[in-house]
Amino acid sequence: MGPEDVIALWERQQDSYVTHRRLRFETAMLALEAWRPGPELIVDIGSGPGSFSRLLLQRFPSARVIAIDHDPSLLRLAEHNLAEFGSRAVIADADLTDPSWMRAVDADPDAIVSSTALHWLTTGQLMGLLEQLAQVLPAGRLFLNLDHYSQLAPGSLPEAAAIADATRRRAAADAAGVPDWESWWEAFADAAGAPGLEDLPELLAERDRRFRALGREEEARDASPVLHLEGLRTAGFAEAGTLWQHLDDYIVYGVR
Repeated sequence: MGPEDVIALWERQQDSYVTHRRLRFETAMLALEAWRPGPELIVDIGSGPGSFSRLLLQRFPSARVIAIDHDPSLLRLAEHNLAEFGSRAVIADADLTDPSWMRAVDADPDAIVSSTALHWLTTGQLMGLLEQLAQVLPAGRLFLNLDHYSQLAPGSLPEAAAIADATRRRAAADAAGVPDWESWWEAFADAAGAPGLEDLPELLAERDRRFRALGREEEARDASPVLHLEGLRTAGFAEAGTLWQHLDDYIVYGVR
């Protein structure tokens, strides 16, 4: 299984976790197009293998996209995923929990976006990142975060509906042979040695080292949409709100 196969399997796996993932992407790009027609620079933070970056490059042919992530194995996939766009796609290895990530942004961005990534941050890390976004974005520019939030009131109707939706999606994915998160990583590791992935064992080992150092698994991540919006306003965004929602899946936006 080569890089293209691994990327295709990633897309199927991600689609199985987010009911309206394609609609969520489309809604975000529509908002960006309406707010900043013909964007020249978009920054995708927590880009992973470049799923959203690829869609943005296809949608906005005059734009450059800087894809920032700290997972060296996923960045290797991003190199393959975005190769056809040449110099319009810039891939940067940077840690979003360290303010030095801002050095990867080489011009004023029209927008900073993120998709299914920032829920990995602790509340303190997220609040710090929002402050840094306010420093990087010029006035009037846009931040869009496409992500899910688990902070629904226990025993509430929204929580019950979200659980039912997740259960249905997982059953459908299992029936279709779509891997879950853990199974995808196992399949990715098994692709080591394929052309373009010759050094994958080293990349995965470095990934493990970095995330152990960050204490990713030990610290609580409890940011809610309300806390996220409060963080944007506190950071200095002139406008913040929910652009789109399906149960516990959101597009949260901020206008600098």
